[in-house]
Amino acid sequence: MVRSSLIIITFFGLLTLSCDPDVNEEPYSPFDDSKIKNEQRETVFTYLFMGHIYDEQPIIDKRINRKVLERFDQIWLGGDLTHNSSIDWKLDYLDSVLSIRSKNTQWAFGNHDIISGRKRVLDFIDKPNSYYATYIDGITLLVFDSNYNDNGDCKEVNEQTNFIKMVCDTISKSSHLILMGHHVPWGKIDNLDVWPFANTSIENRVFQCDTFGFFKNIIYPELVQVQNKKIQVVSLAGDLGQKQSTFEYQTKEGIYFLANGCLSSNTYNMKFTKYNINDSVLVFKHKPGINELTWEFVNVGKN
Repeated sequence: MVRSSLIIITFFGLLTLSCDPDVNEEPYSPFDDSKIKNEQRETVFTYLFMGHIYDEQPIIDKRINRKVLERFDQIWLGGDLTHNSSIDWKLDYLDSVLSIRSKNTQWAFGNHDIISGRKRVLDFIDKPNSYYATYIDGITLLVFDSNYNDNGDCKEVNEQTNFIKMVCDTISKSSHLILMGHHVPWGKIDNLDVWPFANTSIENRVFQCDTFGFFKNIIYPELVQVQNKKIQVVSLAGDLGQKQSTFEYQTKEGIYFLANGCLSSNTYNMKFTKYNINDSVLVFKHKPGINELTWEFVNVGKN
């Protein structure tokens, strides 16, 4: 079951419109410590996904509160954490706030994260590759690097795609497969036009150099095969915020596309139509005992 809610912060408090009539629990803002609910955490785990959180002063979105982030069992980062995250002092700062070296933090690199090179970031977080899979209490989370392309990266492009295919071919015991990347790759699947909501689209970025194949015809069929195993597939992207903060779509095969991104308040961002409009982040609730994963976009207020 998926619960979708629209939460509007007004001068009079929280107004919640839920499409689930059986849900009376008031959602909370993950950046507002007073709204955190006490839950039976041994049976319900919470995961926070957010992307495009870079700012100027401070370095990341000023609404982010480390004390609140510590309440989540996992932090999933959709990329573009700073203007250039691959600088030593910025990596130290990000670790102090987002715990990027923790095994409970998963990071899909955005283009702004690797301007000075992937190796510096990978060495800091002690990972061999920018794509990997991890098992989280019944969920397989598959992180991929959406920045690789056929302009000098063909070896990495093919190796990453082969890794994704290997995970999709061998997955069997998970209740969910979550494919997490930065850029939005879903263009033209179900004739979907992603440009109205995505900061940019990689629908024409190569995912296999020898056949010049794209996400739609190289990666998506692999996800469909997993969905056909009765394993729920969710594809996550973090490159939103400039046009809208949230996106959710279910394909005809039953796969969910979810995207989320923030727009910080700085001079550069003033040119975008969504400037000074409420942002949201994506909060997952996981009950591994019954193989249930639900999610909602939670309002964090204006930038």
